[in-house]
Formats: sequence, C-alpha cells, structure tokens
Amino acid sequence: MLKRCLVGSGVLVLAQVASAQVGAGTPSDPAIFRIVVQSEAGQAEGVLLTDIRPVRAGADLLGIDADDLGAASEARGAVLRRMHLRTTDILADDECTFAHGLPVPPEQNSLPPEVAEARARCRARPEFTSIAVGEVQARGADSVQVRVVRVTTSRYSVVEYTLRRSGSRYRITGQRNVFSIAS
Repeated sequence: MLKRCLVGSGVLVLAQVASAQVGAGTPSDPAIFRIVVQSEAGQAEGVLLTDIRPVRAGADLLGIDADDLGAASEARGAVLRRMHLRTTDILADDECTFAHGLPVPPEQNSLPPEVAEARARCRARPEFTSIAVGEVQARGADSVQVRVVRVTTSRYSVVEYTLRRSGSRYRITGQRNVFSIAS
C-alpha cells in the first residue's frame, strides 16, 4: 500500500515493498524502481508509461537522447508487468512534448507539413505521462538518489528522489524538481 503525505513544498511518500534486497551490497534496483514508479503513478497526468531503460548516472538531462539511456532491464520490465503498467519508448514520447499549448507563431500562416502532422498525431493520443527512471546512486550507507525524466504533451521535467533505508525496506524521504519547462 502507498501512503502519501505532503511535507512543505515537497511530497513524502512511504511505500512498503517486501522484495527490497538490502544489506552490505548495492541496493536492489527493482525494489527502488517499484517505489519510484508507484510515486510517479500517483502524480501522473493521464496514463503512466514507463521506459525500462535506466537513465545513466551523470547524463545531461536538459534534453534526453539515446546516449542518456542504458540497456533495457528485464528486471524492470518484470516489475511493470506485476504492476500492470505499460512500457514505452521515452524518446518517441519526447517528440510529443509541447504538442499542446504552443501556438503557430504570428508571422507564419501555418506550420511546416511535417510539424503539423507530428502535432496532430500527438494531440490525437490520450493524455499520458512518460517516465524513465535513473540508475540508483548510493548517497551513504542508508541513502540513495534516483532521477526521473518525466515527459507529457505540455511539460518536460527532471525530478530527483531521495530514499532512505528503514529496516529491510526503502522509503522516499524527499523529492525535488531539478528542471522543468512547460508550454
């Protein structure tokens, strides 16, 4: 069960995931991935779509491209199947960013045909939030951070989650907007 509590301007999300592998080694990516996806599902505009490729640590996230993504993760795919969530290609979804809200410039009578076609295709899609969850980054013995690229038809943003180990589980203790641009 997911419990959400507002804390100041941030959101504190507590999630229980029995499959979290904690101990002396690296935190379990699938367990942390699940907690972050659960949080994103609670904030999504429309349908939540998730790319199973991790965003590489240190990637320049002011605009996402193929070099920013790692290899597809079967473990992440299995998590999404158990959660009954759909996978996506965030790079294809990023082509629809700003399809809503940006008018034709006043000096132009119409958009170039390829832009008009892409805009029409994107506007015909149901509302969605497409995410790509970053690689888990250790921030001490009991703390990790994960960045999420979030794309909708009117916004591109990057959010950073901080998770802390509590016993054999992780819980989200902070969420901060790193970058956001909207139309």
